[in-house]
Amino acid sequence: MTITMPKTVPVWLGMSVLLLAGCGPENNFDAMTSPDAKWMVIPTNVGGNVKLAVQDAEGKAIDEIQTEVPDSKMWAGGWMTEKVFVLGSQTIGTLAWSVGDDGKFTSTTPTFEMLGAREFFFSQKHPFD
Repeated sequence: MTITMPKTVPVWLGMSVLLLAGCGPENNFDAMTSPDAKWMVIPTNVGGNVKLAVQDAEGKAIDEIQTEVPDSKMWAGGWMTEKVFVLGSQTIGTLAWSVGDDGKFTSTTPTFEMLGAREFFFSQKHPFD
């Protein structure tokens, strides 16, 4: 007995696979560990915007930042130093935070050096854009 598979897949089946494969409302991205390995920033997509969850080295939740950076556009972020995290977006520009000894993020005005860090992070994440 020979079983033959259909050469086409029904549209409803293809759509179901897409929904199960991650087109849901929340996507996770790579965690970014501070240079001194004291803090970790974990970006997620919540409601179409990038949210940053901050954890300590043991994985304890320390802080959470809901940004206005839309995940549908290109964005990149990273640690400039052990105490400064920079996030850049095509739509809203550059955001920066200083990190206290307790791990809490405090928004700060981006400096010229932070703008340079944003460009570096973009070149690493989006090398051909």
